Amino acid sequence: MLLKSYSFQITFLDDYIFFYQNGTVQIKNTCLSAGITLGIGDHNFTFGQHQINPGSLDGPSVFNLMYRDSSIPVSSGTVLRLAGCHIIERLDNPEPSVPILPVGLTIWIPKEESDPAWKTGQKVTFNLPDISSGILHAIEAGPLLVKDGRVSIDMEREGWTNPFSITSQASRLDYTHMRGPKIGAGVTGSGNLIVVAINGRIRESVGATHHDLAEILVQQGVISGMGFDPGGSVTLLAYGKQLNISPYNKEFERWPVSMPPEPRFVGSAIVAH
Repeated sequence: MLLKSYSFQITFLDDYIFFYQNGTVQIKNTCLSAGITLGIGDHNFTFGQHQINPGSLDGPSVFNLMYRDSSIPVSSGTVLRLAGCHIIERLDNPEPSVPILPVGLTIWIPKEESDPAWKTGQKVTFNLPDISSGILHAIEAGPLLVKDGRVSIDMEREGWTNPFSITSQASRLDYTHMRGPKIGAGVTGSGNLIVVAINGRIRESVGATHHDLAEILVQQGVISGMGFDPGGSVTLLAYGKQLNISPYNKEFERWPVSMPPEPRFVGSAIVAH
């Protein structure tokens, strides 16, 4: 089996599909509450629970999208913005505050612990204590759909109602359970991986809700399952042929009524042979 995935990071209570070196697959959710260690260049910073989304800055701190304010008050030190596992922006001695962006992590490091060698594009390593070793690949998505063989969806607990999440159209539509194209994956009791894609936003199908998808996974014997990015990015291929009908066309704004469906570029995929 050949698997391809992009590096991950924790934002809300995130859901992951883990592929282990021994060939097993696991779906679980985790969050930053157990702490996290970030490796930035030659430095390792371990953030405990009190250093995650703190009310005041007292040593290195990390802010994710569960932070409720629109900005963090800083007057010195270095702010690093992370997307995926890379630094996308460095701000030195910003003031009086730095806005929280609706993507990735924001790290604040005091001036005396900052390193001028940190650069934009530099890779950052992640170590989470509640994730076991032996992971070969991992993909983050959500929401969690099935747990212990039953439908288990909690959009509030996973952060989909957070203002930063609601600002995106996809999050808003998902939270209100509107029907549309959906794709999800699940692991059966025997350890088999099942992937389900549902057409939507086309004449032949209005699509499904998260609950619909979860119920289908349970009917297929899934004991743990999760959803992935719905909508136009939903793509299911077998032997080089796309099985689902995409509602997407890159020129849809020109004349959406008559544009033919075409695959949409996506950033991560599960590939098996």
